[in-house]
Amino acid sequence: MALDPAYQSRLVALYQWERTALGYDAALGVSIDNSGTEGTVAYTTYTAFRFFISYYSNPTWVAMNTDISNLSAYKFNNSIVTDLGTVSSSLIPEGVEPTAWLTSQYPNVVDGEYVFISYYHPAVPGDNTTVATFAPVMNDKDVAVITSATQILAVCLGQIYGDAAGCTAWDNLFNQVQGELANLQGSNLDINGGLLAIKYQAGANAVLAAGGVVPGKSDGSAVGTGCWTEKEEDYWAIDGYAPAYTNTAYISTKFSSDGAPYSTREFGFFIACKCTQHLKYGDSVTIAINGGSSASKTYQAGDTFSIPVVSATPLALSGGQDGDDTVTWKIKGMVSGALPDYQVVRDIPARYHDPATGFGFDLSIGGIPFALGDSFSLSVEGGTFAWSKNGGAASASLPMDATLIDEGMTALFTPGASPSFVVGDRFRFLAKQPGAPSQVGTPDVAGWLFLQDGASFTATFASATIDAFALAWPVGTPLLLEYSSNGVDGWVSLPPMVAGKGVYTLLLSESVVAGGIRLTMSADGGGSVGCFFAGQALATEDAPDAVTMRRVFDLVHGDKDQAALSVGAAWAGEVSWKHLPVADFNRHLTAIEYTKTTNNAPVIFIPHHQHVDEAVLVKIEADSFDITDMFQYHPNAVEHRKLSLTIPFGPVYR
Repeated sequence: MALDPAYQSRLVALYQWERTALGYDAALGVSIDNSGTEGTVAYTTYTAFRFFISYYSNPTWVAMNTDISNLSAYKFNNSIVTDLGTVSSSLIPEGVEPTAWLTSQYPNVVDGEYVFISYYHPAVPGDNTTVATFAPVMNDKDVAVITSATQILAVCLGQIYGDAAGCTAWDNLFNQVQGELANLQGSNLDINGGLLAIKYQAGANAVLAAGGVVPGKSDGSAVGTGCWTEKEEDYWAIDGYAPAYTNTAYISTKFSSDGAPYSTREFGFFIACKCTQHLKYGDSVTIAINGGSSASKTYQAGDTFSIPVVSATPLALSGGQDGDDTVTWKIKGMVSGALPDYQVVRDIPARYHDPATGFGFDLSIGGIPFALGDSFSLSVEGGTFAWSKNGGAASASLPMDATLIDEGMTALFTPGASPSFVVGDRFRFLAKQPGAPSQVGTPDVAGWLFLQDGASFTATFASATIDAFALAWPVGTPLLLEYSSNGVDGWVSLPPMVAGKGVYTLLLSESVVAGGIRLTMSADGGGSVGCFFAGQALATEDAPDAVTMRRVFDLVHGDKDQAALSVGAAWAGEVSWKHLPVADFNRHLTAIEYTKTTNNAPVIFIPHHQHVDEAVLVKIEADSFDITDMFQYHPNAVEHRKLSLTIPFGPVYR
């Protein structure tokens, strides 16, 4: 599909500028002069000799064999090293090491400076041919700045080219970059490429805002609609409609006058083929969509319907005799003797209760009406009990009713055939609490269980700095989150937690110092919290180079004509950095190692700190990670490295 003209013209201009700025059309070669500056200079290449290089690196000279006939500019301290000339091996006294001789000839060389010497032996005796060559010089910092600026401009252009204001702002930024970087070649400027990249990225962010795109977010997508997406594969041509693809659901789609696809929602179908390798160009599928003009109609002329009408109120009658629906039952106990009568209105029974003895019951109305002389016999057991824990002292006598014993545990006595309980009965049991609040410290679905709305738990700990809170696998809603400096009093309410994708999170603009956290949950009939986090969120100064989010469905598929069984749905994705500072990299690696050594514990990932409603619960899917340095591990100082890191996220189903 052709590119948008406004986009293509600017893209061509951008990459042509990069091509020219990098000297694509110039010859490449060694360019080292005696001034230590960049430029276009003459140098001599010995075409028929074997070359060696020595360089000084404290504390000794180190020699290595290499062919330097095509070496580009070598530098130290951001300048090209001074050319020491080409020295014939015949000039070095017999028995003297070349490195020692070099040290004596150039005593001003200091530790850390790279110095080059080329001494040689004729490859062909007597062949001392030399050629004069000219080559432009551009140091590697210049190249890095130009390529970095090109990448920033290209990514920015890909997101705003459809907006006129964004295109105008982009043109101004491109002109600015060209002007500032026009004279890098030969300038001998010691530039800071990292700061320039930050500067140009800031300009690109302003362009994105002018074009209606939130910086850090991509406004681009594949060509398509919510129902149809163009693919790079064989297709089925449909007259007047967008093409269909094998083994892909198709919803009728057409193209507008400007070439944009849109769904007509007239029809849909699915062309299934397990052996696509047997399809041939020219194959066709005929699908008939018939409105049913010849089919028999459900209803025909002359059909009749009979609908019964039932009155919403009883039929009113007049005359007759007022009756009394009150039924009186005599209550008598074998031990307690006669008790107060039980008077109940027919069909509207009320519970019987005798305050003196505590005896009561419910009378259920069945299909056969009560008659004079009906009687019912039942047995009622009661008494008291006492309890002790871990062999300790017994409690006071308590009625045999649903009684709270200790730490939320209730004793409930269920009688059987009389007598169910006798004096001296003893029961022993072991109480476990799999749903204890302490379970929220372990990342698992089986966490804290509570049985009533408004339940809360309190966690106390040594004083800590906290800027983030999160809870996972909730059944219910976090009603109130508080912190205290000592975990006892002085509780301070925090802002409400924000619902994400199966999690709740809260990021504070300013951290707090706390020694206790209290969480109150709201859930009718009780609920649960799988895992709770309070601490410092892991973040980087540099934004990721790529963030991908993926919605994943766990389905059990049958045969091709059968429906699939949905097992669950979750989120997955990937985040990556190309040039991550060592400090940020180490913090991420520490977090990864923690999850891998705690049974691959899940993590909560928030793509953008201002959109915590997009937080998802994922697990780090990879068990190994490739680590590369953009400088190929050349810097002497470890902190000067720029490391790459890619973290793939897998789904966590529930």
